[in-house]
Amino acid sequence: MMINLSKIRLTPFVLAVITLFAAACQDREQADITPPEIEEIAIDGIAVTAIQVEQGSTLNLTVHARDNEALEKVTVTLMENTNSPTPPTGIYAFNQSQTTGSDHAALQFELTIPESIAAQMIAKIVAVDANGYTDQLEIPMIIINSQAPTIAGSSNPAEDANGEIHINAGQNLLMSGEANDADGLQSLSVMLWDANDQPLATTPIAITATPMAFSDASFDQAVSGRYRVVIEAVDNSGHRSYWGRIVIVD
Repeated sequence: MMINLSKIRLTPFVLAVITLFAAACQDREQADITPPEIEEIAIDGIAVTAIQVEQGSTLNLTVHARDNEALEKVTVTLMENTNSPTPPTGIYAFNQSQTTGSDHAALQFELTIPESIAAQMIAKIVAVDANGYTDQLEIPMIIINSQAPTIAGSSNPAEDANGEIHINAGQNLLMSGEANDADGLQSLSVMLWDANDQPLATTPIAITATPMAFSDASFDQAVSGRYRVVIEAVDNSGHRSYWGRIVIVD
């Protein structure tokens, strides 16, 4: 059966539906799919790609971001750098968001670093636009505790160019080093941690002098995997420091 299209009459209602459908399709085609852009991270007005700060200080961080239509919010989160061989001293949790409806914003975040912390962290910055598209940037952040003990460490076998120590299963890992502090040392320990930062073995070092050197700590691990060897020093004022390296047991 043949249909003569020229004889079909479109009612006003049908025409309205067709018009709305066509407009919706056009809006969909023109929908914004361009993500926002984090242009710059600045500390006290100076652009940075890495952050180094001392404990007990205040950090004024400015995020410059833009979008072709409108930004919705910018979030700054501090996370532990899990690739760092040195565990953090103390805990500093920071997660803060700021909203904005403009296409360009310079949002300021104030970070007050605790007195008790020393850590290698990552500052993660995420910008979100009104359509849910995102841009993110991660920059390294080192928090220095100048009052904590200083530690130097070395291993046999020695660490490689990537800062990792490789040993065979059952092979002894020999550790030596020195710790020092102007307030005197309260304790010194050498530890082997598993991949989840749980201690497997600890060798306490008797404090007989300051600085305190040692060369008699050894570990062996029969199970292949990823570990962390850690030297911990605590001074007489309670300040704590760590030295660490990743250990790969082949």
